[in-house]
Amino acid sequence: MGFQSILFRESIDHAQCDRCGPPDCFRDLCLQQAIDAITAGFQEYSLAQFYCAPLNDLDSIAYRQEILRDLEEPVLMEALEEFSDQMRSMREVLGTANKLYYKRAIERRFLAAAGIYCDAVPFAAFVGV
Repeated sequence: MGFQSILFRESIDHAQCDRCGPPDCFRDLCLQQAIDAITAGFQEYSLAQFYCAPLNDLDSIAYRQEILRDLEEPVLMEALEEFSDQMRSMREVLGTANKLYYKRAIERRFLAAAGIYCDAVPFAAFVGV
């Protein structure tokens, strides 16, 4: 099976995340306010649901901790932020295509979005370097 998510080892864990809401303790501990502050400006990604999804086994917890340790590497974090910025830019370009009427103008926006995507995804990712 191919790569599913950087946050979850198993795809089933990712599927459970879509169905979970904040646990009752979030209200008592004011954790929803913290999550809202952390995810501010990134509502389009629906990140809050990931903070509500429990990790139920030690392997999943260790996997998540390894990911966070990797993200402490400045070069990797910078590359991830750049990739995220380019993906956001691509979605904005695609969003403008939905507002256009003429077929060629829509196609032009789609090609522009494809160009941004191709620039964002390094060739090394495809060749396994």
